[in-house]
Amino acid sequence: MLGRLSPENREAFSIHASELTGALTKLDQRMRAVLETVPVQNRVVVSAHSGFHYLAEEYDIQVLSPVGVSTGSGVSAGDVAELVRFMKENQVRAVFAENITDNRLIAQVAREAGVPVFGELYSDALSSAEGPASTYIEMMTYNYELLINAMGNIE
Repeated sequence: MLGRLSPENREAFSIHASELTGALTKLDQRMRAVLETVPVQNRVVVSAHSGFHYLAEEYDIQVLSPVGVSTGSGVSAGDVAELVRFMKENQVRAVFAENITDNRLIAQVAREAGVPVFGELYSDALSSAEGPASTYIEMMTYNYELLINAMGNIE
C-alpha cells in the first residue's frame, strides 16, 4: 500500500516491513517457548485496565483488571474485593502497572492481595524517545520481556 503511494520508497518500505515482521516473529516464538513451561492455570496477568486481550487470545493468558477496557471506566469496591479474592485463591503473582493510567488502584489491589507490582506495561502510548518503548517494536519487546520474566519466574 505505501509503495503505491510513494513508489520511490517501495524498496525501503519492503525492507523495513520484512525486518519488523522478522523481529515480531522472533519475539512471538520466544513468548511461546517460555509459555510452554508455564502451566495454563499460572498464566494470569493483572493490569490496571483490561487493554491486553490480544495476549489472552493469542497466548492463552488470563488477563484481569479492576477497570474495563476504557481507562475512564468506573470500578466498585465489590469489583476490587472480587479481584483480590481471586488473586489470593489462585496465587496470582504477576501484577502490572501501566504507563497511561493512574496506578494507585492497581497498587492498592496488589497490596491487598500481597503481590508486588512487577513492572509497568506500555499500552496505547509509547514512551519518550529516551524510554524503553519509543517505537512499536520496542514497546512490544519491552512488554513481552516483562511478561516473560514474570511468567518465567512462576512455577
